[in-house]
Amino acid sequence: CMSLHPNAVLVASGQRASQGHRLTANVQVWDSRTLRTLHVLGEGELGVGILALDFSTRNNGDYLLAVDADREHLLSVWAWTKGGIFGRVATHQDHVWGAAFHPLDNNLIVTHGRGLLSVWSRRKDGIFTRTDLFKDLLPRNILSIAYTRHGDLITGDTDGLITVWSVDADGEYFIRKQFKGHDGGVSTLYLLSEGTLLSGGDKDRRVAAWDCDEDFDPILETQLPEASGGVRSVTPQRPGMNDANIYVGTIKNMILEGSLQRRFNQVVFGHSRQLWGLTINPRDGSVATAGYDKQIVCWMHNRLMWRIQAQSECVSITIHPSGSVLAVGTIDGH
Repeated sequence: CMSLHPNAVLVASGQRASQGHRLTANVQVWDSRTLRTLHVLGEGELGVGILALDFSTRNNGDYLLAVDADREHLLSVWAWTKGGIFGRVATHQDHVWGAAFHPLDNNLIVTHGRGLLSVWSRRKDGIFTRTDLFKDLLPRNILSIAYTRHGDLITGDTDGLITVWSVDADGEYFIRKQFKGHDGGVSTLYLLSEGTLLSGGDKDRRVAAWDCDEDFDPILETQLPEASGGVRSVTPQRPGMNDANIYVGTIKNMILEGSLQRRFNQVVFGHSRQLWGLTINPRDGSVATAGYDKQIVCWMHNRLMWRIQAQSECVSITIHPSGSVLAVGTIDGH
């Protein structure tokens, strides 16, 4: 998992523990321009891996939360520049898929996942209290969350429902609006600066825009090409600019560029299944790869030069010393 700092330069990334060695997982905060590691957090404290990370937004990213992958899914809150934990709580026994700070209150954190959606409030003494939003409702699997500019929580679930949660005068959460956003899971939600909500579907390959200021009325939608796969993530090309240009990451490891008014162009291709073969051309330094997605791809300086599709999964690849002939072996012996 990764989280981008509010300054859009620093990144926090979380790893799994090394094989057979618990408590070797850690969180690293690094500079995206220089790739220099600035801080390493949680060594000897975090369990088998990190499930979720998020920088706070209210205090310019001074806090960082992490949820580990142990049985109790411990939630830790760090003053990361000082390397110290000032809050920790066991969250859920079941699968946690994500966690995030509330954008208007650093003491509120939401965790979501399989059949769970909870709000954690941190008191001054460091103790967390928990509010389950599905307490009197049928639990659902929450894939994605976002917040409106007024602090309402928006969730997307595996049934394609988008739900808006508000807080009443007594501090109780209630469903303000719920509507069908996608056929299949709502894999990502992103609120643009002008108040437009973008949602992406992992099954229907649709990207849709909703007007938060007009009771989430639909604005526009588009569908990605079938070869691209479903939507995994959406982000604007230039955050804060209302030019409608966005990047879309797909479940087939591609990045597309475009907008809902025009078609999307592929800017990054990636293999979508296990990658088994790699060879380097001694003549020009180009690289060829092949894998279980049946794609044979040639790269030059990180750019895709060409790709072709084999008839079955590829497990090996090599190039002749002359650099002119490529041989690929497939899983069925060809």
